[in-house]
Amino acid sequence: MPWNVLAHTGIVALVLTGACTFDADYSRGTYKCSDGRCPSALVCDTRSDTCVAALPIEDAPGDSAVDARMAALTCTDPGLLTSGVAAAGDTTGRTSRVSAWCGGFVMNGADEVYRITPAAGDQFLVEVTGMRAYVVTPCGSTAGCLGNHFASQGNPIVVTALVGGPLFVVVDHELAPTVGAYTVTVTKQ
Repeated sequence: MPWNVLAHTGIVALVLTGACTFDADYSRGTYKCSDGRCPSALVCDTRSDTCVAALPIEDAPGDSAVDARMAALTCTDPGLLTSGVAAAGDTTGRTSRVSAWCGGFVMNGADEVYRITPAAGDQFLVEVTGMRAYVVTPCGSTAGCLGNHFASQGNPIVVTALVGGPLFVVVDHELAPTVGAYTVTVTKQ
C-alpha cells in the first residue's frame, strides 16, 4: 500500500493511500496523538494523548488493516492481556459493573475488565499495582472470583485454569469510592 510522510519541525503526518491517517508529534521521543490515531502497532491513550503499545487485536481473517479501536474494558468488550505484558489504566470516571465476592469482600469499586484465554491446566500469576485484581468466569454483574482471592500491590495471586477458554481479569476495589491508576500483569507460570 503506497504511503507518504510529511515532516515539518517534529510534526509528522502519515497518509496511507486507501487507509487511515494519523497526526503525531515526535519532537520529544514520544508519539503524541492529536486526532486519536497512531502509527501501526500503537493505539492512542486518550487519557494522556500519547501513542502506546497496542494490546493484541483479533482481526477478521485476511484483514490487514490495523484496528486502533480501544476496548471499552467491560465484560462484553474486554481488553486483551498477553502473558508478561502489563496493561495500564485508570478507573477514575468508571462505574461498577462487576461485583464479585473475593476473600470475604464484595468488590464494588469502579472496574475495568481484561480477557485471557488459557488452556486447561495453565497456571498464571496475576500482579497489580494501585488497585485490586481478581479472575472470574463467566464475567457478569455478580460472580465469585476464582480461588476466592484477589491480588493487591505486593500480593500477587496464582490461578489455575480448570478448563480451557476465556477467563476475565477484573481490576476493581472493595471500597466503592476508591478509584485510580493501576497496572496489571498476567504471567503464565
